[in-house]
Amino acid sequence: MEEVKAKMNSKYYLAWAKDEGIRKKGANGGFVTATLVSALENDFIDVALVVEKKSVYEGIPVLTSDPEVVKECAGSLHGAPVNLTKYVVEHAAKKRIGLPVKPCDARGIIEQAKRRQVNLDNIFMIGLNCGGTLHPLRMREMAADFYGLDPDSVVREEIKEGKIFLVSEEEGGEEKEKWIKIDELEAKGYGRRDACKSCITKIPT
Repeated sequence: MEEVKAKMNSKYYLAWAKDEGIRKKGANGGFVTATLVSALENDFIDVALVVEKKSVYEGIPVLTSDPEVVKECAGSLHGAPVNLTKYVVEHAAKKRIGLPVKPCDARGIIEQAKRRQVNLDNIFMIGLNCGGTLHPLRMREMAADFYGLDPDSVVREEIKEGKIFLVSEEEGGEEKEKWIKIDELEAKGYGRRDACKSCITKIPT
């Protein structure tokens, strides 16, 4: 840990959830989930907007004031490319709301604020480092054709280090991880959505 501290400067911090359950379920230590839970419990926000995972290919936006629901929605979901802006405008324009945002979400919310549809003073955005999202149907095809997996056996996915990782659950509950470089997949028409490939803002600021 001392070596890590020595390499860091005042602009960057390592953070993770103190709650072991959140830390285990979160994509990278559960910091975002823990922050939203704390914001609700300490009356910093009225509601949180999170995405409930139905599968690696489907997620449903959920507006909640229940910290337990936020905990259940921990983790990343690249195969469900929802834009959260309209949910903020339609359901929480007059509430204090907290939500994790991809760059496209942040830009959309800011544009709606310019049109006076929302008040940025009431919106607590947590910017996410975004490597892109995948179209769910193409992702299913990709799992079968390139990874040699039953699409329904895929339980987790991750984009990191220029690769797309898929984790499948085999018979007996054993998990198996496979990865392919994003460039190889995209050269064959798969991988990230076109809008994500052209995005130059990977971290909302």
